This record gives sequence, structure tokens and C-alpha cells, in this order.
Amino acid sequence: MKRIAIIAALYACSLFGQSDILVSVHSPYFDIGRGLAYGHSGVGGVNNNFIFNPYLPQLGTCVWLASNNPTSSHTVTVSTAITADPNTTTIIGTEGRWASSLAFGLANTVLNATSVTVPAYTPTNFGSVQLFYIPSRGAARVAVQLSGSASAAGTPDTLDIFGSFTDQTTCFSSVNGPAGQPVSAIDSSAAGFNRPIGGTQGNTAFSGPPSGGGYNGLMVAPLISASAQALITLPVNTSVFNGPWLTEKGARWNGTNTGVIGSNAVATEAAGAAGVRHVVDCIAFSAVSTGAIAAASDLVLEVLDGAVPLWVFVAAAPVTAGTGVQIVSPTHFCGLGIVGSTATSMTIEFTSGVANLEQVVNFTGYDVQ
Repeated sequence: MKRIAIIAALYACSLFGQSDILVSVHSPYFDIGRGLAYGHSGVGGVNNNFIFNPYLPQLGTCVWLASNNPTSSHTVTVSTAITADPNTTTIIGTEGRWASSLAFGLANTVLNATSVTVPAYTPTNFGSVQLFYIPSRGAARVAVQLSGSASAAGTPDTLDIFGSFTDQTTCFSSVNGPAGQPVSAIDSSAAGFNRPIGGTQGNTAFSGPPSGGGYNGLMVAPLISASAQALITLPVNTSVFNGPWLTEKGARWNGTNTGVIGSNAVATEAAGAAGVRHVVDCIAFSAVSTGAIAAASDLVLEVLDGAVPLWVFVAAAPVTAGTGVQIVSPTHFCGLGIVGSTATSMTIEFTSGVANLEQVVNFTGYDVQ
């Protein structure tokens, strides 16, 4: 009877209790787990903290969630964390050694204790995966925290998790389609495209084979990208452009704001006319103390397309007893090319204020149509 009780307790733990799973990494491409059971934790389960070391300290991390279930999709809650302590190999009981790290999913969604859907596996379709980027540069350990998954109909009811490291700040194509899929996965015949990539017809984002022939089924040309049909079929949701995609329209604009002390700084460029998109070229920001800051916190700076974050920067605000301490040094980035949606405002803001802290934000840009 006692043995049965112990077995039952262990089984219950595998169903509900999250565990720390240490993963060894020896190459830029690595497995976190294969055939992991939805709704279970511990070895062989999905609901765990998967901890691994980056291949090199200057690399970010791309993580893929690929379901093996051909029948049912699954939801799973995703969080990520990093630590610079190489001797920290667990999260449970050592949370104080870790810092939460925002991850970035398809269509630039920010993942922070966020529920995502892993589609059922369809062998012949693109996009039967979830993919996200973790800014892990300088970290000694990275943790992918998965929770909340449950078993569902379909066999095998399992998940594969694998990853790679990149020296870029994203894992995604430079131009994404309506559901976040790369342009190369789009049925271009539906968009009315009629110029194949290849030879002099290609652009720098997508080039053809050396022979100059076009790739079968991949029809994208720079000049058609400015058309209304192209903008509908290929809505822009990333910041990297190649070739003459859109035409600049009108004078450059500028927005700046010095926030009220203790409140967040916010600057907004109002929505343009129908068919006009804002493009953020340069941003600048800083923060200085005007008195004692009693508790450390994270300062999150976002560039928003309407209400959707397209660019995020996180800085630490430490405890300080002084006035005039430069908590965030004056920082600027240019050449960003962050493209917004048509007829939509764009905003730069610190997401929250801190007592006795004065924040400043500025951004400049132009419009395209």
C-alpha cells in the first residue's frame, strides 16, 4: 500500500510539478528535447524549465516548438530567463540568480509568461511550429520555461524542442507574410505576382541561382511591392528592407517628450492618411535620477505600431541615493527602418515610470506609400 502511494505521488508530480532540466549544448544547433509529452513535467515532459548554456557569449538564441501531434493543436505558456552565473544550473530555489528575459515571437509578439498555440503537425504545410528569439548575449545560462500544456487527442501527443544560435537580433525573415510566415512560403500566384526571382530581376533580400533562372513558386519583385495588392498580401511586420520597396513621402517628422518626474515618457506620431505608413529611422532616450531610487527595476522602452511593440529595449534602474545619477545614459540608434502599418500611429515610450526618475524619449522618421 505504501509503495502504491509513493508511485501515485510520483505520477502526480510528473503531471503537475515543473522541474529543472539541464541541457548540454556542444554546437550552434542543438536539441532541447524530442518526443516530450504534453501535460507532463519531469524527464520526458513539456512542462519544465529547460536550462542550457549558449554556444558563444555574443550569440542570441532561436527556439522552435514543433508538435508531433497530427490532430490537435496545443497551448503552452512561454517565459524565458538568463543568468551570468555559470555555477547556477537550476531555477527552482535559486530564482534570485536569474533575470527575466523578454522573448520575441512571430510577427514581433513579445513573450513574457505568454500563452502561445503550437499547431498540429501537417507535413505538407509551412508554419506547423512556434519560433521565438531570446536576447541571450552575455548570458552564461538560458532558461526556456514552459508550463500549462495539457494532453489532447492525437498520437503521438508529443512536442520536439530544438534551437540554434545567431549573431543577428532576430530569427525571422526580413519580410513576413500575413501569419508571420516567410515570404518564400506564400502562394504568390494568389497575389498576382508574375516576375520570378533570378538574374537581374531579383533584389538583395531574395536572389536566384547563379544560372539566372527563377525559383519555382517564389514570385517576389521589388517594384510590385509598392502596389496596394502587395501591401495587402504581404503586410510588413519586421524592420529590415532590401531594394526599392516603398517610396518616401513628405517631410521627415520628429517626436520628443520629457516625462513628468516619476511618470513614463511618451512621444507619439499621429496616424497618417490612408495607405501611408510611418517609418522610424532614429530613436534616442535617457533617464536621470532627481532623488533617491529605493528599489531596483527594469526600464522597458518600446516602439509601438498602434498598440503592437515592434522594437523593445530593456535597461536596469539600480538603487541609488543620489540626485543627478544617469540611470540610463543618453543612447541613440539610427538606420532602424522600423515600418508601421498603414494609417496607424507610432509611439516611443518607457512602459512605466519610477519614483524620482526623469525619462526622456525622442524619435524621428518619415512616411512611405
